[in-house]
Amino acid sequence: MKPMAPKPHGKIPSSQPPKRSLSKKLQGKRRSSQELVAFFGKGVECRGTITNHGTVQVDGRFEGEIYTRGSLLVGASGVIDAKVRAGTIVSQGTITGDIVAKKQVHLLGTARMEGSLQTPQLLMEEGTTLLTPWTLWMKKSKLSSQSLQRKPINVVQAQGVDQSTLIDTSRPSGP
Repeated sequence: MKPMAPKPHGKIPSSQPPKRSLSKKLQGKRRSSQELVAFFGKGVECRGTITNHGTVQVDGRFEGEIYTRGSLLVGASGVIDAKVRAGTIVSQGTITGDIVAKKQVHLLGTARMEGSLQTPQLLMEEGTTLLTPWTLWMKKSKLSSQSLQRKPINVVQAQGVDQSTLIDTSRPSGP
């Protein structure tokens, strides 16, 4: 008769990050087809370089470089000071650095972004802070904060997007 292995006391930690650390808004943004490959929980501080093809979630503090073809999700407690290249960025936290998103950037109510930003689509909820020169690519042309300093822009309520604003460049504003 073989001796039985002792039973562990308490719960065995899961290799999956806890779902409760990600707000419901961000949970909806993570696509089920993209695997969460890097997770930095609240209170975790890390420096370095992340390179992958999946989703990176930061609820703690990260400094360095992030390169992902997937999504970068930043929770309300997340703070990133980095060079960032991602497919999509969805943030409730603070991102400082040189930021390029190939598909879109979505800044939720508590988000703060500083540095430089390049993306084809920028969605911002009321309450977000964008302290950065930005560039939007649009069908073989680009629109930037620098090119608009002398011209007014129209900010319109987005149809079907809860509390978000989009920049409307289709017609000039003013008289």
